[in-house]
Amino acid sequence: MKNNQFTFVVLMLILISSACTTDKLSVTVIRDVTDSGMAYPKSEEVNSIFDIKGNTWRGIDFQFTLIADVEYGPEYDLHLLGRNFFHSNELERKREIGNFRNKIDSLLAIPQKPSREYSVVFPVVIREATRLMKNPASKKVLVIYSDLIENTDTISLVKLSAQKAIQRQGAGLWTQLEQIYQTQLPSNLNGLDIYLVYQAKDLYASSEFKAISGLYRQQLEQRGARVMITSKL
Repeated sequence: MKNNQFTFVVLMLILISSACTTDKLSVTVIRDVTDSGMAYPKSEEVNSIFDIKGNTWRGIDFQFTLIADVEYGPEYDLHLLGRNFFHSNELERKREIGNFRNKIDSLLAIPQKPSREYSVVFPVVIREATRLMKNPASKKVLVIYSDLIENTDTISLVKLSAQKAIQRQGAGLWTQLEQIYQTQLPSNLNGLDIYLVYQAKDLYASSEFKAISGLYRQQLEQRGARVMITSKL
């Protein structure tokens, strides 16, 4: 009888402990605003990443960053604090989630300049991947809406196409970008899910993206990231 009581107490403690533990999701969305024709993040797509219905009490860190004509563009942070079932009110949680979603909608709807002369991609991607790996969240997701085409006075994959540059240099192009911007990816990207989202407007743009996204995928997967290339989430 005592053994049964002890087992019951242990099981209850395990149940309470698991219910009191809240995990956290960290999501960074990068939007390329250098071309008005570029695919952009929509509220329903971003909310699908959160999976709030299946994880009501989970905390969420959300970062929204722009790829623009400068290395350090605008950055925005939003947070939904994690709660636990035993110490929280379900109606209050629904209000918190509603407010969080409204802020996401407002953030994604901020007007942007229609196009930019330059496009600084590489350091933004490296910086956000590095930031995510420093976050203690149990799940980390990086979504990049961009053609990934670098275009500055120092290096332009518009003047010299991405396909030709990669054919000529291979992984050496990645090394060149590291040297230009003096930055590198972390050696360990295990646990990081990365989505490269782009909708090509023609065959040439599709070929260019295939070449440069292949290079990004190779370098990211070598370090343990899981990379998905898609036209939409």
